[in-house]
Amino acid sequence: MRKTLLFGLLVGLLAFSAATEARIRMNVEGLESFYKYSDVQSSLGYKLGVEYQLDTLPLFAGLNYLDTGFHEIDGSGGAAIIVRGLNTSVGYALPLNRFFDENTSAWVKAGYYIADAKGRATTGDISRNTQGFSYGVGADCMVKPWLGLRVGFEQLVAVKDFQSSADSTSNLSLFSFGVFFTEPSATPAPVRDAPSPEVRAPASTSQVFPSAATPAAPLSNTATRARVVRPVGLRGRPTADAEAPQRLNAGTLVDVTAPLMHNEVGNWYYVTAGEMKGWLLDSELDFSSP
Repeated sequence: MRKTLLFGLLVGLLAFSAATEARIRMNVEGLESFYKYSDVQSSLGYKLGVEYQLDTLPLFAGLNYLDTGFHEIDGSGGAAIIVRGLNTSVGYALPLNRFFDENTSAWVKAGYYIADAKGRATTGDISRNTQGFSYGVGADCMVKPWLGLRVGFEQLVAVKDFQSSADSTSNLSLFSFGVFFTEPSATPAPVRDAPSPEVRAPASTSQVFPSAATPAAPLSNTATRARVVRPVGLRGRPTADAEAPQRLNAGTLVDVTAPLMHNEVGNWYYVTAGEMKGWLLDSELDFSSP
């Protein structure tokens, strides 16, 4: 039964990645875990995992291996509880660019864990399979295009604890902090200390399309602010092959500072977000909820 569940979880994650536009993220976290009992000490452990983050929606799915370390029991002569296993989950990430840095997001997730719980004692070890639901909350902050920091709190529900009997259970709380690595964008971000390239809004269509014989006439936009609908790069020119060294996260609020421009690629807006400037397609913007 357990092997079947694990195989199903792995197949589900692979199918999720193949069927969607998703980026892979790998996380390495240290954790401190707690039982509710005053005589069971907290313990230090770790988590290793992989996630698939959707590019078009603020959703993710992940699989983590966790090891809670040894929960020593006071006055027991060295008895301890150890929990090791897998936890799979799906979650929702909410950008916090209205309150913090635009690269910060909060998340909530729920899932299911399958683990081995071992009770270590002087008279011998007891081992039980334990499984159940899990849930958690936390926050991520990107410090590089490929590197982020993460802090989180999770609970594993009804974990075997060997307190009143070999099959007694209680919730196990996990506080974690660590890093995650994500796939870099196709166009690398500039060095942090280097000045961002200045991109000027064109005064006419001839500046944008010098080789075009008859460029399309500009169209007037009906809104001055919009939100980015998915992670994108600000292009230096309204063309598909233009460099995009500056990145914007989904949910970023931008100001539209030039009229709508149309060419064979699509409809373009020249926008600014703080000190960043460049071109975005209209399909990358949402004017309905600025």
